[in-house]
Amino acid sequence: MKWINQISTDARVSFYLVLAEKVIPIIEGAEGYPKAREALDRCWEWVEYKTGSGDQLYELLDDEFTGIEIYAQLEKDPQKSLVWVCIGYALAYTIRKMYEHEGEKYFPEPINLVDEELIDYFMEAIRGLESYQDQWNKELESYLTEHYFDNGEEALISKKEMMSVLSS
Repeated sequence: MKWINQISTDARVSFYLVLAEKVIPIIEGAEGYPKAREALDRCWEWVEYKTGSGDQLYELLDDEFTGIEIYAQLEKDPQKSLVWVCIGYALAYTIRKMYEHEGEKYFPEPINLVDEELIDYFMEAIRGLESYQDQWNKELESYLTEHYFDNGEEALISKKEMMSVLSS
């Protein structure tokens, strides 16, 4: 997935978020679903408006009792567990980019490990879902490389725009 390194930072974050949005319905009704929904909403708020902080979002990921990582570990259904993992990866990548945007030099240990290779793990997890469609990746690649090629400037990206790419 070399193409992903040729698009803007916000476009890369959006790639993770759009795919997480496509699979989150699988865990609807689960105990941690509201936390996952809140986390994705906050990620989108950062992409669209640069609001929130990495620390605030990190709490949703790594809270020892109700963090996304806890729900991923406790989930018994393998398909639902993969959804939690995908949401966790999307969240971790967004948090890393938030901290970088804030000028932070030091990150919480799990976020310190996040780099551009996370996409490989994310894609492995999402491809393990029965509902995943490879067409999603192709459509996002086409759209993002056409509209958000990394030219050093960040163009505004909206959740509505990005979700419409995979509206089918």
